[in-house]
Amino acid sequence: MICKFLFPLLLVSSILGSFSFAQTENDIQSPKNSEEELIEISEEQEKIERLKRFRSELITLNSEIRRIERELDSDINMVARIQQETRLVTLKKDFEIRQFRFIQAIAGVNLAQDEEAQESSFTEDIKQILDPVVQTFKKVSEKPRRVQNLADKKERINTRLAKAKTAQAELEKFMQENKEKSLKARLRESLKVVKKMVAELEKKSDDVEFEENVLEENEESIVTTFSGLIFDFITTKGKNLVLSLLVFALVYWGFRYGQEKILGLLLFRLQRSENKDFYDWVIRPTRVIYSVFTFFVSFFMGILTLYVLNDWVLVTIILITFAALIWSSKQYIPVFFEQSKIVLNLGAVREDERLIYKGLPWKIKNLGYYGRLYNPELEGGLLRISTKEMLNLNSRKFSPSERWFPTTKGDWIEHGEIFGEVIMQTPEQVIVQLIGGEKKYYTASEFYESGVINLSEGFCVEFIFGVDYGHQMVLLSEIIPTFKDYIFERLQQDYPQAKQSLKRHSLEFRQAGSSSLDLRVFFKFSGDVASLKLQIERSLQSYLLEACNREQIVIPFNQLTVHMQQ
Repeated sequence: MICKFLFPLLLVSSILGSFSFAQTENDIQSPKNSEEELIEISEEQEKIERLKRFRSELITLNSEIRRIERELDSDINMVARIQQETRLVTLKKDFEIRQFRFIQAIAGVNLAQDEEAQESSFTEDIKQILDPVVQTFKKVSEKPRRVQNLADKKERINTRLAKAKTAQAELEKFMQENKEKSLKARLRESLKVVKKMVAELEKKSDDVEFEENVLEENEESIVTTFSGLIFDFITTKGKNLVLSLLVFALVYWGFRYGQEKILGLLLFRLQRSENKDFYDWVIRPTRVIYSVFTFFVSFFMGILTLYVLNDWVLVTIILITFAALIWSSKQYIPVFFEQSKIVLNLGAVREDERLIYKGLPWKIKNLGYYGRLYNPELEGGLLRISTKEMLNLNSRKFSPSERWFPTTKGDWIEHGEIFGEVIMQTPEQVIVQLIGGEKKYYTASEFYESGVINLSEGFCVEFIFGVDYGHQMVLLSEIIPTFKDYIFERLQQDYPQAKQSLKRHSLEFRQAGSSSLDLRVFFKFSGDVASLKLQIERSLQSYLLEACNREQIVIPFNQLTVHMQQ
């Protein structure tokens, strides 16, 4: 079989050689002296010389193969037969390699077949799984590694070649200087071995140089190389990854979109039953199990897509990453268990209950991997927090009459010397605008805990007014009715809106003080006139003063009586 391939190849090489030589002679005779043509002629001559060398090597190897085959056909002992058969296999492999090199030198194509992968044992299964990933990353650095390997190989060959040439020179010098006849035969034999080694090393060096030239001819720039890698990734791995993610998203969306219908079919009878508490208890874990099932089915379909596309590299990377995430999360299993209880609405925090979070009351709107807290009295009062933050919280059932915040936007409040209108309240801050236009800022939790008085829900004006003891006889019968009528009349004149807002009022005798007869003045208003509280309080006192002046009633002052001994 080998001989059948050999003779046509030798014939082709001879024709090419004669054609090349003829063409070269014509080129030399023609008056072309350009540098590019000279380079082309030199390269063509070098190619012809290489082909001649390959041809001589093939002839030598073929002769040796035929000689060993004839020797094996003869009657030889078992040991020699085994040695010759082993050598025959080696020579045939070497002949095949030289033959493909001969073809590559002519056509520029390497037809050598890659070695088949050996079957791996059970202990190498993990290595086989990781092998596609490793090979992919090795492919990126394949060319630089080949260049480096050729450079190292060339350096080793040149080192041996230099030593062999040195040994050849020393042997020739020794043979010329030493005329000892008993050594001449051995010296000639040694010199022959060294010359053969030099010739073989020169051939090997020439082969390595040829491979380096091939690599240099096919060398690309860094930009081109990386562009090719990126384009190759987009057209192969990138396309497969996008398809896999698309399948994952579509399956996940489909299951989530049909969640209510699917759960409705599964829990149809239970949903129609009268035991709503049991249904509410069952539906929560069912939703969670359905969500987990949806994720794993979507993940499996994504991996199955890569399997169908035969992209084992991405399958391996994704599965290893997923396994690593699961393994690294094992220490969080206790925390995950507690969070799962909250997600299933079985923990210390439950839906539609009230809890205190960061100093503020919140209603638990729903629970999941992220809980949603709601405060209807706050602007932007909807928070989304992780279940991890709820692990140390507790909730309780609440009364419908419970307030979620002391005030609402637009309420008037009083806190110590602060009197103003709430113009903003959010989960972070409360802003109160004072009557002079100034703004007072509170954190929401500080405002909630400060105990402010909300005047917009109703307020009262109450104070003590003293009358001199000289009016003791007419205080109850004349003065109090006169004061009451006068104050009410003036209040309606100055504050028409107060007529509807006034809920209750009274003016009555309170006590006999040390210096005066004390009257208690009490007026209760609705929150509609909360902004006028301070003004109404001052007006009421001025009305009493006017009444005293009109009726000539004396307002006493604190007195101290001193009794002196005669």
